[in-house]
Amino acid sequence: MSVFERHGVTITLSDLIEMVEGTPEDAWQVDVVRSEDDSRNCFFGHLYAYAEKQGAHLDVSIIPAIVRERRPELTAAEHLANGVWDWFESEWASTYAIYPVNDGKHPRYPQPTPRQRVLAYLHALAAGDEMTTMQAMDYADCQELHSN
Repeated sequence: MSVFERHGVTITLSDLIEMVEGTPEDAWQVDVVRSEDDSRNCFFGHLYAYAEKQGAHLDVSIIPAIVRERRPELTAAEHLANGVWDWFESEWASTYAIYPVNDGKHPRYPQPTPRQRVLAYLHALAAGDEMTTMQAMDYADCQELHSN
């Protein structure tokens, strides 16, 4: 199982499932990452906020200088949250895979709310019933090779 570990912060898929389970139904957003008033998020908005909270204790000096120079306005927690977002997309599921689930447009996830749909999807990922990002990319590559 893939684990995010950086600067003393460890996050697993199980942690993210618990985060989704603990997020109120009315805090979910569809069609965009965040609502204009920041009161609701899609899965990736919740992921970012969760990771930012996990890194709230970090000092920006732990971020490599080259990274800080590119985005000097970001806090260490925001840098960490960006890293968690990248980790989740590369190891588990990309925005391309999650957005249709979150937004109610994926036929295998007909649950009535974004939270319930995403939770079902994350459980399916954990059980191996959904392909991870790399598995999906490998599958797409094989399909392309065999279609030529």
